[in-house]
Amino acid sequence: MSTLPIASAQQQISILHEIGQILGSTTKFEEALNVILKLMSDQLDMSLGTVSLLSQESSEVSIDVAYGLSQSEIKRGRYDVGEGITGKVVESGKPVIVPRISSEPLFLNRTGARGSAAKNQTSFICVPILQQQQVVGTISVDIPYKDNESLQDTVRLLSIISVMIGQSVAARQRARAEQTQLIDENLRLQNELRERFHPTNLIGNSRP
Repeated sequence: MSTLPIASAQQQISILHEIGQILGSTTKFEEALNVILKLMSDQLDMSLGTVSLLSQESSEVSIDVAYGLSQSEIKRGRYDVGEGITGKVVESGKPVIVPRISSEPLFLNRTGARGSAAKNQTSFICVPILQQQQVVGTISVDIPYKDNESLQDTVRLLSIISVMIGQSVAARQRARAEQTQLIDENLRLQNELRERFHPTNLIGNSRP
């Protein structure tokens, strides 16, 4: 078991400084988070990282941006509130540490991205993303198995990062909700038009 910290204090300060610069240099949420997750991979030895959003309409948590996952794996990353580790974090609003994901029954591996060998040597950390005391999503990482002190140190770092990206995540959540509403409204209008102009509903089509 390694007792070396995931990142030194100086590295952590550098990471937070770079994240601040990334967020300040672009308004494109997905682009910024992809760069941030890549930075975390380089600096924290992170093998997988995700930012998941909570849908206010369906109460479902789904992966929105990820590092180390394929598109098909991202699509499988969906959880009900309270389901699995990610769902529990959304439900409680508190971070969760899984020292070894192979020994945690609540860890669902819904994406299917982790093999059995990797599970034995991998820790999973998931922290909530809060905006005005409301959970809007989560940020999670897979990192090499470390001692408890190092994992707690990583939780503190991720919690700071979650605060930094919280406003952007909340804006993304609102944009997704508005897009869903527009799609639903468009479908409703299409159905209404189909019903209105259905041959059986047109005047003059009925037999005398």
